[in-house]
Amino acid sequence: MDASNILADNIAGITIKDIPREVVDITKKCILDTFGCILAGSGLSQDSKNVIDLFIEAGGNEESTVIGFDKKLPSWSAAFANGVLAHALDYDDIVDEAGVHPTLCTVPATFALAEKRGGVTGKEFIAAVALGNDLICRLGSAIKRKQEGLTLGFRPAPVLGVFGAAAAAGKILKLDREQIVDAIGIAFHQAAAGTFEVFLSPGDPKIRELYGGSIGMQATLAALMAQRGVTGIKTSFEGPAGLFNLYFQGKYDRDYLLGDLGTRFDGLNVGLKAWSANRIMHNHVQAALELTREHGINPADIEQITLYVTEIQKRYAGEERKKPATSTEARISLPFCVGAAIVNKGLGIRSFTSDGLSDTATLMLAQKIVAEDISYGEVKSFFAPGKVSIKIKSGEVFIKQIDFPFGHPHNPMSLEDAVNKFKDCAQYSESPGQAAHILKTLNKLETIKDVREITGSFQ
Repeated sequence: MDASNILADNIAGITIKDIPREVVDITKKCILDTFGCILAGSGLSQDSKNVIDLFIEAGGNEESTVIGFDKKLPSWSAAFANGVLAHALDYDDIVDEAGVHPTLCTVPATFALAEKRGGVTGKEFIAAVALGNDLICRLGSAIKRKQEGLTLGFRPAPVLGVFGAAAAAGKILKLDREQIVDAIGIAFHQAAAGTFEVFLSPGDPKIRELYGGSIGMQATLAALMAQRGVTGIKTSFEGPAGLFNLYFQGKYDRDYLLGDLGTRFDGLNVGLKAWSANRIMHNHVQAALELTREHGINPADIEQITLYVTEIQKRYAGEERKKPATSTEARISLPFCVGAAIVNKGLGIRSFTSDGLSDTATLMLAQKIVAEDISYGEVKSFFAPGKVSIKIKSGEVFIKQIDFPFGHPHNPMSLEDAVNKFKDCAQYSESPGQAAHILKTLNKLETIKDVREITGSFQ
C-alpha cells in the first residue's frame, strides 16, 4: 500500500484529543507566528501586493479573508494571497534538519477553507495545522536521512509543502481517508514544484519569496475537488513515477516516514525565526551579535570580520553581496546581514527596508567582512554552524561559533518572544486594527467556537 494511504488514514482519524499538549502549544505558537508574518508582508512586500492585485481585480465570491488587506475573495484566491504574504519576508518558521517551512503551507489553505466552511472551532483548526505540519516534516526528514537523493536540485520546502497543506485542508473539510488520498494525489499532479535554481539564477527572482501562494491555492483546490468526488493519484509517494522516485531518486527512509504515527509529531521540530532573513544567515548573525555584546565591541572599533563559511554558505558571502540592491538580495547576503546586526544591535525588519538598505554604517562595515573556507564534515542540514572572528583595532581577536540560532528547538523562543515578534510584524501591517484583533483572538484560539472570529470584526 502506498504510504499516502497510511498517512491519510492517520490524518483522518486523529482529533485534538489525541495530540500531546506540547504539540498543541508549538502549533499555536506557529499559527501566531504565521499570521504575524502575513501581516508584515501585507505592508512591506510590494512584489506580493503586485501579485495579489491580480486576484483582487478578478474578484469573485467573498468567502475568505486576505489578511492585512481587509478584502474577501474566493477561498483559493485568499489562500494564494496569504501564502504569498507568509513567506514574503523570509520570516516564517522552519525545520532546519528537514529543510521545510511547514506552517506557511498549512495555515493559508486551512484558514481559507475554515472561513468558507464556517463553524470550524479553534481546536479543529489547531489539529489540522498540527497534522499537516507533521506530514510535511516527516516527508522532509525521510528524504534528508538519505542525502544522496537530494543531488538533483529540487527544493524540499515547496515540493513537499503542498502535500501537508492539501491534507490539512482536507481535514478542515472533514474528508475521509480516501478523499484525503485523492487530495494528496491531485496536489501532486497539479502543484509539487520547486528548484534551487531560484537561488542561483542571475538577477533577483522575486518568485523565490512568493512560492507559498501556489501551495495555498493548489492545496485548497485539491481539497475542494476531492470533496466533490474528483479522484487523484493513489500512489503519490511510492509509485514508479511518484514523489520519491521522480524527485529524489527513490532515496527515502520509509520506516521513519511511517513510524509512530499518532504518537510522534514532527511538528515539535519546528523553529521560529528571530530575524527576517534566509536561515543560512542566522548562525553567523547570532555569533556576531553575541561577540559584540560579550566584549562591548563598537562598530567603529572593528578592523576586520571573518566569516568562516562552508561551500554552500560561500555563495552568500562574496564581494557582490556586500551592497544588495533589494530586500530580497539583502536577505541572502551574509556581509549585509552581519553588518546590519552589529550596527543595529539586532537584525530587525527595518534593516531590509529602503532606509536599512542604504544605511551607511551597515554598508561600511560590510566592506570589512571577509570569508574564509571551513568544513564541518557531514552536515545533516541545509545550513551549517556559523563561526565568526572579529578583530578590533587594538589587535585583539574574538571568535564565536553558533550551532543552533535563537528560535531553533534547541534554543527556542518563548511564547512571550513569539508575541513580541508578532507585535513587531503587526506595526508594518496595512491594517493595524485588524492586527490587534487577530492577536487578541489567537491568544484564546483553543476556546473559540468559529475561527472566523479571528477576522470577525472585519466580515
